[in-house]
Amino acid sequence: MKDRLTIKADGATCVLTPITAEQYYDYFQRSVALEEDGFFSIILQGLKVGWEEEFGLPHAYAALRSLFGETSETYDDWKCSFGYHFRMEVHIPASCPTYTMYFMDYKGNPSFRFRRVIASSADRQMWGPPDGLYEPREDELSRAALGYVKNWFLGYLEGYMEMVGPHYTEEFIREQHYCQWEYGFERGRFFLRPMPDSEEENGECWREWAP
Repeated sequence: MKDRLTIKADGATCVLTPITAEQYYDYFQRSVALEEDGFFSIILQGLKVGWEEEFGLPHAYAALRSLFGETSETYDDWKCSFGYHFRMEVHIPASCPTYTMYFMDYKGNPSFRFRRVIASSADRQMWGPPDGLYEPREDELSRAALGYVKNWFLGYLEGYMEMVGPHYTEEFIREQHYCQWEYGFERGRFFLRPMPDSEEENGECWREWAP
């Protein structure tokens, strides 16, 4: 199990620590949401069917569970099949603000949600009302830095599975209801296939990988 990850991104050092859903909710109540990077989201959506040739949805879940334990149960179980919460401490020359990161498979896509924790009245003046949606601040954690964190995190999961995949043995099956997929690991192989009652039982989305 990993208790933290350290990422150096665009002049900032980001320390990711897995947290519980209860801890995330506490941060959620005193934080503001950051705008999505539309271009990056389009790139991630392009990975949807299996994500990539050698790294798919089952590999991502196997890596997440091996590294950080069982998924939270607080995700939308129609649009997602897992959700992992993290605190992200951002070390920059002037300060050390706290963010949160929520990683899930929203509608079958690898998806990130970032929030900035409001820790003082000065933070509130700088960021504004809690129900707003805010552009990342270039003087704190820029849009480029957030993009780097996303790429790094996905690359870390993929690199982890390249290392442990040939030795992976823990069987599981999960359901992605929005996409009508089931995926997992059984009989020594990762798989992604239509759910038994799906309209896509013709096998169009069938994928299977050796470890």
